[in-house]
Amino acid sequence: MPAKRAIASSMSGSSKGHRKLTPGQKVRERNEFKAIFEKGTKARGIFLNLWYCPTPGQRGPAKLGIVVGRKAEPLATRRNVWKRRLREIFRNNNGEIKPGYSLVLMVLKCEKMPASREIEADFLGLLTKSGLINRRP
Repeated sequence: MPAKRAIASSMSGSSKGHRKLTPGQKVRERNEFKAIFEKGTKARGIFLNLWYCPTPGQRGPAKLGIVVGRKAEPLATRRNVWKRRLREIFRNNNGEIKPGYSLVLMVLKCEKMPASREIEADFLGLLTKSGLINRRP
């Protein structure tokens, strides 16, 4: 019994490597998504579309919203995989993204699920194309 408890506690989100997005880093409300789609600028990638616009009154870290529609990925489990991968990529690269912007990523229809490194390369390419990334020399 104690062994199970030890395994469960090691798998919980309390480890150093696991970081959640804070509420201030998420685009959650329907009206926020609508404003970004209407006022924002769009960039198209291989696997993703990116909409972005400055967040009024916010100078803090960039905010992220993710859209994975049923047309792009019919299975709910795969839609959740996309969301987890995109959140992780955003967390790992958030320090390089210019603060004060709201981003919405929309997944495009793909024949098969690309590898995480391919998704990350597409995301970083979109950020570079949009001028939203502070690249190190």
